Amino acid sequence: MRFEHISYAIITHDNHLIKSYTVPMKNKRKRNKKDNSKKGDMFLNCRCCKQIITNDYRSKFDTRYCVDCL
Repeated sequence: MRFEHISYAIITHDNHLIKSYTVPMKNKRKRNKKDNSKKGDMFLNCRCCKQIITNDYRSKFDTRYCVDCL
């Protein structure tokens, strides 16, 4: 996990430094894009087991999966 450091300083009204410190801050992870596929979409590979699906081995209920996985 990577950290960034943010510096803070406390300064009086006449520009005298009272205290300065740095605080580590976590970087945010990039999120994967959401899969917006629907039941009728036909994938080349099964979403669960990742094997190639032929037309006769495709699930009738949800065409994104093979018969064994659904």
